[in-house]
Amino acid sequence: MERYRTTIILVAVLLVLAGVAYLLNNKPGTGSGEGVGTPTVDASKYVWQESSAVDSIDVISGTKHVSLRKDITSTIWSLIAPIQGDADAYSVDSEATALQNLQALTVLTSATDLSQYSLDKPAMQVLIRAGGDKPTKHTLLVGTTTIDGAGYYVKESDKAPVYVVSNTTIEPLRSWLDTPPKAQPTATLLPITIVPPTATKSITATGTLTVTLPISGTPKSPATSPITSTGPGAANPTTPIASPATGQ
Repeated sequence: MERYRTTIILVAVLLVLAGVAYLLNNKPGTGSGEGVGTPTVDASKYVWQESSAVDSIDVISGTKHVSLRKDITSTIWSLIAPIQGDADAYSVDSEATALQNLQALTVLTSATDLSQYSLDKPAMQVLIRAGGDKPTKHTLLVGTTTIDGAGYYVKESDKAPVYVVSNTTIEPLRSWLDTPPKAQPTATLLPITIVPPTATKSITATGTLTVTLPISGTPKSPATSPITSTGPGAANPTTPIASPATGQ
């Protein structure tokens, strides 16, 4: 009998220890979950899923507001606020794709105290609209980051579950508040005209240059000199001179 009593006491002690271990593992604020209680974790959940593409995105935080709209015909995204113009197609399309089917890293189904996640007074809201025959709208409340910084606590404004969404989805939206995703201007290449070199040829000309200078004054008549003769008829130059050969 003594042996059975000892066994019963040991079994009772083990049961008490098992109960204490269970209570410690499920104590509010401890365990694998974060916050009050132990939230049920389901990594395969989506915050929402839409069959139609997102065509409207608004990011709001305090006095900052960024609005983007997608033209259904041209599928071009445009900035509406705080400035107007074409949006950066790459970054906006990437975010719109992520927001169409917003996947969560984890879902906390039993989180009741929203202040733990700064979701009672969220610093940022994201409003999206998905097109189609029956357009749908969603308002995403964005709270604080997780302890490891890998994600943000978020929830839909009209739904209870709190989700953790990757910061690769939330951070670009936050950055738009300071730097709106405006399209960068496209560089325009001006046509270049190539002018072929022009051949040059030297031309050498030869000729005579005649210069006529005016002479002032009255020209003089040619000077005349008297004709003198030492022979006969010297007194009269017109008288023939006798030849010595004839004696005439």
